[in-house]
Amino acid sequence: MPGNGERGSSWDGWHRERVRKGRRDSGSGAVLSIAAALSRWVESTGRGARFAEAQLLADWEKIVGESVAKHAKPLRLERGRLVLGVTDPVWRHQLFFMREELVGKLNRSAGRKLVREIVLTGA
Repeated sequence: MPGNGERGSSWDGWHRERVRKGRRDSGSGAVLSIAAALSRWVESTGRGARFAEAQLLADWEKIVGESVAKHAKPLRLERGRLVLGVTDPVWRHQLFFMREELVGKLNRSAGRKLVREIVLTGA
């Protein structure tokens, strides 16, 4: 059994395996919050955009405001195209002219370009 602060053979084996696989410790010693660790994991799996899309739809009212959310509901977001169900023709006409503003708000909220265009349809 090693003494004087030396590490045992199990650690040596673990360390050699990490080196063999090209893994290195960050060395920063920083502790991540669970939220940050999950965020890194989601991004590393390539599902970050899908998660951001779901969050965007969940936060719809907060992003666009109560009056717009009352009359327009997101139905689906596919390949950058957001389809909104609008309650009546007057609101559909108004939202037609607000499309670029809404796209900007939604993408700023998501922190990435998720929405390219908005399609308006009856609810």
